[in-house]
Amino acid sequence: MLAHLVPRLTSRVEDAATEVLAFILNRSAACRGALDRLLHAEDFKVAPISRVETQVSDDKDSRPDMIGYACDGCKPLVVEAKFWAHLQKDQAVRYLRLLDGPGVLLFIAPASRIETLWWEIRHQVECEEDGLQTRHQKPAHIAESVDRLECLESQEGTRRARVAHRDSDRHLLLVSWTGLLDILECADPGMAADIQQLRGLAQRQDEEAFLPIHPKELGPEFPRRLPWLWRLVDDAVSRGVGKKWMTTEGLAVGQGRGHYGRYFAISDKDGVMDGFLFLCVDFDLWATGDTPLWLRIKNNVPPGYKHLKSKIPSLMEESTWPDYYDMPIYLRTDVEYDRVLDDLVRQIKQVADIAVSSTPFPRSP
Repeated sequence: MLAHLVPRLTSRVEDAATEVLAFILNRSAACRGALDRLLHAEDFKVAPISRVETQVSDDKDSRPDMIGYACDGCKPLVVEAKFWAHLQKDQAVRYLRLLDGPGVLLFIAPASRIETLWWEIRHQVECEEDGLQTRHQKPAHIAESVDRLECLESQEGTRRARVAHRDSDRHLLLVSWTGLLDILECADPGMAADIQQLRGLAQRQDEEAFLPIHPKELGPEFPRRLPWLWRLVDDAVSRGVGKKWMTTEGLAVGQGRGHYGRYFAISDKDGVMDGFLFLCVDFDLWATGDTPLWLRIKNNVPPGYKHLKSKIPSLMEESTWPDYYDMPIYLRTDVEYDRVLDDLVRQIKQVADIAVSSTPFPRSP
C-alpha cells in the first residue's frame, strides 16, 4: 500500500520512508537492539539507541533524516536515507560533525546504488581532509585510504570505514534497504507487517530508479534489435491470420510509450471466440522479466485464468493493464530468425488450442 500511495501523495518519498523507519524503531525495542548490533564493529561500540527523531535541525542548518539518541541524550547515530537523490555537497562531512563522541553516520540506499554512493561518501571525507572541493572527479593523488579514513571489513552488502576524529572514532556505514529490513524483521517478527510495507516502498523505488549507465548499454546492438522485435510481432500475427486460427478483423495495431503490439482474436471453423489478445514488445514488462515479448490476454477470453494457468505455469495473474493477465513469450537464442518465429507462433498457438478445446459454449459468429 505504501508503494502505491506515497509516490502519489508526495514527491518527498525518502522523507516518508524515514518516518516509517523511525516509527518501527521507536515502537520496537528488539529492532533498536538489532540496529545497535549492526552499528557495532570489532573493538568499536556506541551507546545503545533509546529513541530516534526525524528532521532535526542544528544551529548550522544541517538537517539529517534521522538522529538516534542514547539514554543520556547524546547523539551516537545520524542517519541519511537515500533512494536516488544525489549526495549534497559536503553532506557526509557535515553530518559526521553532528555525532557526539564515538558514533556512526549511517547511510541507507538501494542495493544497486551501494558501489557508486560509497565512492561519493568516501570521496567527500577524503577531499575534506585534503582541502579539495571537487565531488565527481577523483584526483590521482588520493590513495585508496588516507589517515583520516580507513576502510574496514564489513558484513556482506554493507560498507564500513573508520574516521579518525581527535580522541574518538567515528564510523561511516552504508547498508541497503533490503539488508537493514531483513535484520529488523528477524529481530521482531511482530513488526513484520509494518516492515513489509516499507520494504515494498523501497523495492518500488529501486525498480523505477535511473541506474548508472554502463558503456556497453550505449552501443548499437539495442537500436538494431528493436525493429526485428517489432517484425516478429507482425510476422507472428500475419502467420496466425494466414492459417485462419487468428483474426485481426476490427482490431488495430496498439502502440504507445514503451510498447508496440498487435491485437487479435482466436478463431476456428465455428467462429470467433469472445475477447481478444495482444502480442507485444513491452518495455515495462521487459524490465521485470527476462523477455521483451509478452502475450496480454483479456480476462474474458475462455476458458479463463485458472484453467490456462494449469496448462501454462508461466501465466501471470496480475497485469499493469486492467482486466488482462500476462504471459511471457521466451524467445529462442542463437538460432536464425525463422526458427525464432516458428517457436513464437507455437507458444501463441498453444494458448489458442487450449481455448478451443476447452470451450463448450457457442462462439461469436
